[in-house]
Amino acid sequence: MRPFTFIGISLSDQNVHYCLDLTHDVEALQKLTDEELGEAVRSKTGSPVRRLKVNGSPFVCQIWDIASADLEPADEDELTRQAQRIQSDEEFVGRLTAAARTTDRTYPESEHVELQIYGTGWPSDGDLAGCRNFHEAPWEKRLDIALGLMDGRFLIYVERPDLLRAADRAALDVEVARRLRGGEGDFPWMTLPRAAAELEELIAGAPQMEQEGLLRLREEMRNLSPSSIDP
Repeated sequence: MRPFTFIGISLSDQNVHYCLDLTHDVEALQKLTDEELGEAVRSKTGSPVRRLKVNGSPFVCQIWDIASADLEPADEDELTRQAQRIQSDEEFVGRLTAAARTTDRTYPESEHVELQIYGTGWPSDGDLAGCRNFHEAPWEKRLDIALGLMDGRFLIYVERPDLLRAADRAALDVEVARRLRGGEGDFPWMTLPRAAAELEELIAGAPQMEQEGLLRLREEMRNLSPSSIDP
């Protein structure tokens, strides 16, 4: 059980919150230069800052919900006062947050929607309203709503490709087939040829009890061979 206090949010992913571990020597951290503080925060082991994902963090609870024995050798009042002192030191919190943001992973720009999750920002209020209208409207009206969204990451190709304009659907069909087929060079996604090669390795090393399932999967994959993919 570790006590933390919130200090800031990642600029590149607002789902990531920075928290200061109160078991560290805060007074010593406050005396560090910006460069030294950055090195401490970026340490692979023993960093005083913990990155918590709002949608994937470990069990977190309010300090008053924790049994006194689990807080020892500190106690609730002492940790509360310490957190309040830290929160009131805006200069220190700002330096800590700036140091923590240097640990954020940077994502290069990509043409692929799957790689545009981070660093592109969140949908605007207008697009969020449009998304609500999209889900409330019948399918026949959804394409016009989707085309009116400013964020190009919203697609309806999977659910109803028949509603797309012919040229758009043809272009997407070609792209999907290209991704599945792969080709020369490296791809940042799984292609059928690569999946088939990995499956053969699994079959070669799998115990007898797993062979049947893997062989069945191989047969299903052969039905999806690159030569059978349109266009």
